Amino acid sequence: MNREAESNGANTLGSDLRISRRELLKGAGSCVGAAAIFSIVGSSNVNAQAKDASMPQVGDVFVFSTGKNKGNVISLNDLVVDAPPVVARAKDPVAGVERDHRTSASIVLLLRIKPETVPAELQTSAAQGVLAYSAWCTHLGCVIDQWDANKKVFKCPCHKSAFDPVQGGKVTDGPAPRPLPILPLKIVDDKPTVAGDFTARVGPQRS
Repeated sequence: MNREAESNGANTLGSDLRISRRELLKGAGSCVGAAAIFSIVGSSNVNAQAKDASMPQVGDVFVFSTGKNKGNVISLNDLVVDAPPVVARAKDPVAGVERDHRTSASIVLLLRIKPETVPAELQTSAAQGVLAYSAWCTHLGCVIDQWDANKKVFKCPCHKSAFDPVQGGKVTDGPAPRPLPILPLKIVDDKPTVAGDFTARVGPQRS
């Protein structure tokens, strides 16, 4: 996203009703078991993604994904408080290479707000007011690269889903079925740096 685009407003998630005690307990046990399995599978999906080399890894820095500064490492000073977000990609600082370009998994939206306005529930993920969200839309997988300056929400260019970064990436409009996952940050040598795994599986909804 270049600065010209940022200045233009909206820039470019039976018949027998009697149930015996045994049947009731059996049914309840099945529900609990299903919930446990769902929880384990969901957790496994997130953990599997965290190990994927195309995903941001702890210690990664970020580079501009678009614009005249494309490929340059992003410092804290590059992120202006209350300005539109920066579309960025994670980079391995040791190997000196960006994460896999063949997927959208490592693309994030970096947004900086006043530290005192970061909600309590996001404090552990933010760093000096900087928040990082997956830019991979949870609907059909488009890359989110627009910003509604009036509503202060991320906008997907494909089907107009909107996500509120101050409400944990909550879906505020459109067909996206779930919020955008957030990526925990820390500041190292004046650079936003990955501090943990995404809070949920990134990318589009799977059937």
